[in-house]
Amino acid sequence: MTNGKRRIFLEQLEKSYETKAYKFDKFLGPGLKRKIQRLIFSHRIYIPYLLTKMGLNKKEKTGKLFWGRKIILNTDDLDASLLIHSGLLYSKSEYSLTKFFIKYLKENDIFYDIGANCGFYSHLAIEFCQEVHAFEPLSDVFTYLYKNLSKENNIFLNNLALSDNSASDFLYIRKNQSGVSTLIPDNPKSEIYIKTKVETDTLDRYSIKHKKPTIIKLDVEGAENLVLEGGIDTIKKYKPTRAMEVRGG
Repeated sequence: MTNGKRRIFLEQLEKSYETKAYKFDKFLGPGLKRKIQRLIFSHRIYIPYLLTKMGLNKKEKTGKLFWGRKIILNTDDLDASLLIHSGLLYSKSEYSLTKFFIKYLKENDIFYDIGANCGFYSHLAIEFCQEVHAFEPLSDVFTYLYKNLSKENNIFLNNLALSDNSASDFLYIRKNQSGVSTLIPDNPKSEIYIKTKVETDTLDRYSIKHKKPTIIKLDVEGAENLVLEGGIDTIKKYKPTRAMEVRGG
């Protein structure tokens, strides 16, 4: 891996974040003032975002990730729409994580993308790693993950959720926003969720048949403990680097 490639990716990331995602993220929140600010300073992202919320966006669209790789997504999903129109995950924390991966992923890394969703980090990891394993339980989202990545030689695509058991479980999906789907919702009876059954496996069982992870990206919206419990032997023995969402209590 040349330092030149990393430098180019970092330059493209910074440019895309500053010109597209930063102002959208900066002006997020309720209130008319913020909506006007988003419309003025980030209209290329905000207008498609509004159309998606109203159910008026085109169902399928081809776009480019920040380094130029083409991606096809179903843009009636808010997370997919934002990715298509910005080329990256828009928040400051995702920007920082993306920068970290560009700097430190290695050619011999085995990258596990647990909670892959649209596959942004899987797309990024195949540029730098020996092998990528992506896990996405939602069939509709997985369809596009497969459509975009199935021809790659160094990736394993898994239409399942990693958890603390190998069977099936209910996944709670927030309407029009697949990225906040979870096995452990705050309020299972809330009308904002649609419940669907998905296949599950454990990290320990999966890694028996595959190369062991050297680095894990874990973002499963509050169910991280279930994944860790189901992978405790793998994590203790192989000590992969873990990048995961941590929620305050």
